[in-house]
Amino acid sequence: MVVSAGNFIRPYYPSTRIHHYLAQAGSTYVPGAPVAKVTATDEVLEAGADPASIVGFAAEAAPPAGVKGAVYMADEENEFVGHVQDAATPLNQNIGLDYGIVYDATNKIWRVDLSDAVATICHITQVLDPGVVNGRVVFKVLNAKRKILSS
Repeated sequence: MVVSAGNFIRPYYPSTRIHHYLAQAGSTYVPGAPVAKVTATDEVLEAGADPASIVGFAAEAAPPAGVKGAVYMADEENEFVGHVQDAATPLNQNIGLDYGIVYDATNKIWRVDLSDAVATICHITQVLDPGVVNGRVVFKVLNAKRKILSS
């Protein structure tokens, strides 16, 4: 399966909750990027490599300073779909296992990293393209909580 910039992580169900947050000044994240809360503020920024905790995934590119941007909430109910890391092949045996996410610098998107079972944040619930290189999986976020940050 060919993956491009348009294959970013997105909600699996159309009813996924969205919350709006101010982006930290200078943020440049793109749709599908994992976003984390900035310590001591209610702003968000793109999570770094191997994030342990995220608020959700950006629904749009980082807004200008002082403007709120939409974030798909990583809560207990929401599921997301994403492509696995380059050249990996998802299998039904991946269901129920936990994996990390990795930034794909070529396509400028985040992907589920089946080679990372240590810095995990994704719990696989379905495999949409079993046996397909660069296939898609459905996952829940491991740190998901029923809590919205104040804004």
